[in-house]
Amino acid sequence: MRSFKIVLSVLICITLAAGIFLAGCTTSGKPRTKLVVPSSFTDEKMKPDGHADEKIWKKIKPAKLPTKGGPDVFMRSVHTDTDIYFLIEWADATKEDISKVWEFDGTRWKNGPDQDKLSILWDKSDSVAYFDIKGCEAVCHTEDPDADKWYMATNGRREKTDLWFWMAGIGNVYGFVNDRFLDDTIDPTLPKAARKQDRGEVGFLKNGYKAPVEKIAPTRPTKKLVEGLTVESTPYPTIDQMEDITSYRQFKPGDKEPFIYFYGPPTDSQADVFGRANWKDGKWTLEMGRKLNTGHKDDMPFFVDRSGPKFYMFGLMVSDHTEPPPIKHYTSPPVSLRIDP
Repeated sequence: MRSFKIVLSVLICITLAAGIFLAGCTTSGKPRTKLVVPSSFTDEKMKPDGHADEKIWKKIKPAKLPTKGGPDVFMRSVHTDTDIYFLIEWADATKEDISKVWEFDGTRWKNGPDQDKLSILWDKSDSVAYFDIKGCEAVCHTEDPDADKWYMATNGRREKTDLWFWMAGIGNVYGFVNDRFLDDTIDPTLPKAARKQDRGEVGFLKNGYKAPVEKIAPTRPTKKLVEGLTVESTPYPTIDQMEDITSYRQFKPGDKEPFIYFYGPPTDSQADVFGRANWKDGKWTLEMGRKLNTGHKDDMPFFVDRSGPKFYMFGLMVSDHTEPPPIKHYTSPPVSLRIDP
């Protein structure tokens, strides 16, 4: 079965060489970046639960990926006939896995700190200009002296990306990594306008928001936990554990309500990237996986080729949401994933 799929991948890439476009299939025989993460074949059954207790991980030396001003990130990868897996570890002295809890101070509502995050931005078909030199910074627009006006967007419609966005708390509820992409949308009033969700339902809502992204952030929650539940006991409630707020006079200083609540697991292309993380002794351990080729146009397809390794470029960013602000974002140089036969 494995031989058949390898032969099939070779035929697909031959088709590409003949001039038919296939997003993500890299024909280069050499990496375009100095940093490389190898992915070798395994027939071990993988369970990406954040504990990294599979035998194969102990046999693989991690690739060390430095970040600008932040912690080194250590990454391993393996693949089966159908799926690809990653083990990612990095130091973080504090664990932030609850997102922006609403808290009333007696006068107004405020949001608490956000959760820790890690994102991987894939350059589909080597289409992003200067990605092999700048990595994620090729799509970071920080020219304005006002940091609030900085934004991420591709530099044109021909540039295609795939963005895996892990969130420490949200990701562990159902065991999925948020699947997104960047396009070239630019809106001065909405810095995140170019960040699009893959097709499907994300499975969660923001308390107080009428839409996933709003130009003017809400100033208070619109739902509260049902009686008997607290933010400490239920930081990520389901929709049936929430009820509408009919009067704000009931709240007293120090009262808290969740910022995120769930209506179900992600669906369709939103459910492509699966995984969980575990924080222990000042370190995050994240395991994630995905089908090599999901068949979805908004995803980066990966292929195994008997004739030699295939390379796929990505950049990595770690977000440490330790209080007090500012939030710390650390980016890696450009990196190549090498999928070995």
